[in-house]
Amino acid sequence: MANFTAADVKRLREQTGAGMMDCKNALNEADGDIEAAIELLRLKGAKDVNKRATRTAANGLVVAELDGTRAGVLVELNCETDFVAKTDLFQQTAAEIAKTAISAGVSDRLALLATEARPGTTVEQLIEEASASLKEKLELGRFARFEGGYVASYLHRSDAALPPTLGVLIQLDKDDAEVAKDLAQQVAAMRPLYTTRDEVRPTWWRRSAGSPSRSPVTRASRSRPSARSWTAG
Repeated sequence: MANFTAADVKRLREQTGAGMMDCKNALNEADGDIEAAIELLRLKGAKDVNKRATRTAANGLVVAELDGTRAGVLVELNCETDFVAKTDLFQQTAAEIAKTAISAGVSDRLALLATEARPGTTVEQLIEEASASLKEKLELGRFARFEGGYVASYLHRSDAALPPTLGVLIQLDKDDAEVAKDLAQQVAAMRPLYTTRDEVRPTWWRRSAGSPSRSPVTRASRSRPSARSWTAG
């Protein structure tokens, strides 16, 4: 029998997030060598991630991270069940991804996946490690970044027991916290067809031009906002 103690199992669990039996089996196979056991768990986790690739990740959360009021990101991280969405590891992973996105200045999802979240570990690898520990398929969903002007965010919980599943990122051309808050909540509540003036179809604009006081797009365009809004999953 391999030479390891309960303290070794605890240490391995803390370092990898793997289950107790998985840690015991890895230490047994590695003859008590912690580093070798970590590598075995990593390889096992990678195989399990591949097995989960065809599953549907229809739950998750939305997280925002701001750099003051001059830049902000909105990140969606998906998982298979709301049970996993409630875990500390899942929420910490999402928060770490958002912090990486804001500090690295990346502007698209693929660039974010390739960015280092920790020395030697990319965001994609971070997600794979969390997936191996949580034993569910995890994937980075939508990503948005605004920079310049006045940037604010709003997150909404549809269930008090779950993390936020609806997020809004707002960008104004000048500082106005009250307007930003009102617009973000309006976007979250109403799910507008268009979130920037340029997105409005000319045919719709012509139909609305006769009654500008009743047109939500006309009202919003006075502040020239941009917005992104998602519901996780």
